[in-house]
Amino acid sequence: MDAREFNAVVERLKFRNQEHVAESIGVTLRTVNGYANGGTIPEPVARLLRLMDRLKVNPDSVR
Repeated sequence: MDAREFNAVVERLKFRNQEHVAESIGVTLRTVNGYANGGTIPEPVARLLRLMDRLKVNPDSVR
């Protein structure tokens, strides 16, 4: 997963903001900002987000 795919998934899942993403997937805001701006996205995070996207999971139900 690259930054383009990450940002597209975040948008499709209708996360409110980067803080919401961070809280939902259990990482820091700084980490999410890094993912969104081209940082390396670990495979477990990529798999989680792809699965959430495929299943249309409401981000508020994942905490």
